[in-house]
Amino acid sequence: MRRINFKRIAGIIAALLILGVAVSAFYTRGYAERQKPFVEIGFPVSGSMVWTYETRCTIETAEGIYAADHNADWTITAHVPLSAFAEYMSDLDLADAAAIADNVAFPEPLRLLERIEADDGGYIFTYSYSSPSREAKGQYVQPGEGVTVRFEVHEGILQFNNLLPSSAVHQDAETGGHFIFTVSQRGGALGSSYVVARRDVELGLPNMVGDMAHISQLAIDIGPIVFWVEKDLEDGDMVRIFD
Repeated sequence: MRRINFKRIAGIIAALLILGVAVSAFYTRGYAERQKPFVEIGFPVSGSMVWTYETRCTIETAEGIYAADHNADWTITAHVPLSAFAEYMSDLDLADAAAIADNVAFPEPLRLLERIEADDGGYIFTYSYSSPSREAKGQYVQPGEGVTVRFEVHEGILQFNNLLPSSAVHQDAETGGHFIFTVSQRGGALGSSYVVARRDVELGLPNMVGDMAHISQLAIDIGPIVFWVEKDLEDGDMVRIFD
């Protein structure tokens, strides 16, 4: 009888020891996990941009070939410098133009007559201008009238891929280059862990699309990207993705 009780007691003690070791390991792992920096992850998205540019011009009487060959009564000449579009596109073939005269409340479309390259790499546009709405009211255009010319590339034409939150893109203080961190999963004796890898990237043109950073190229299978982290990371750091 005493031997049986001793065996039971020994079994209980062994079970308690095993439970204690398990609980200790659980809390030890939990504590170690909480020491890892917490990250938010995600994937690149696509988006579009509307490019616009406005410049002040005057309405002038059409002369020469503009009047003779293009049947224009009035012309507007507008200069768009290279700096206005160089970060967005290489040309302005897709840009529409409209004029907003000082005494007209809404934009009026312009008809392109000529486009020549300017000394600064931009373009000088000459447009035919007419205002049927004013003519219908008996109000006629006068030479020298001030006008705002608005250029626009319609939404959807400037389509960008590989957009990331600006918080996901970091700059190397020594080289000036840019990099991101990706997350991969590793298995181990105590379960899975998540590790970050640094990957160098190049910004596209434009560098930003709205409030998103534009990356020129990313591998298709790049995996989850660190969008936000609570402290600085190094290549190979272990992180947690669940808070």
